[in-house]
Amino acid sequence: GEMAVGARYGAGAEVDAFTLVFNIVSWPAGVWGAAVTAVLLPILVRETAGSRDLTRLRREMLGAAIVVGGACALACLALVELSPSAGLFGLAPSSAAVAEKITPLLCLVAPLMMMLVVFSTFLMASQRQTSTLLEGVMPLVACAAILLVPGGGILPLIWGVLAGLAAQIFLSACVQP
Repeated sequence: GEMAVGARYGAGAEVDAFTLVFNIVSWPAGVWGAAVTAVLLPILVRETAGSRDLTRLRREMLGAAIVVGGACALACLALVELSPSAGLFGLAPSSAAVAEKITPLLCLVAPLMMMLVVFSTFLMASQRQTSTLLEGVMPLVACAAILLVPGGGILPLIWGVLAGLAAQIFLSACVQP
């Protein structure tokens, strides 16, 4: 994926902006992932896979992921929309302009990644190793978008990431115990 990004975009304002915004919007998902895995995984390992309680817990956790992810997306939107113009991230003006333009789309990463954490945690608890394989779906789709979609500036990368996350969620949901 990184090689495809480098080949298509090189080093410049678009890649700087994408990297900054992606890191900001994915950071809350990393914190969420560490917390959910540390708290939920031991509980799930003790439970049986077909339990009604687990089905209910999965629904509740997915709902929480969407709500928390949505709140984080809004907070990231506000942060990134306000900060580049104030020069808080030290971005060049051209990168700051791109960051402001791509932030609304990239903010969707937060809730999508938080949903993936829930699915991955349930897969780990069932001792199925498919989550490791599924982690390659997003980079594969993003790479395909970068290489196959002509023009469009940074948008093929953004849409590739979002489509890849959506595909990974779908596949993760399909292989749940």
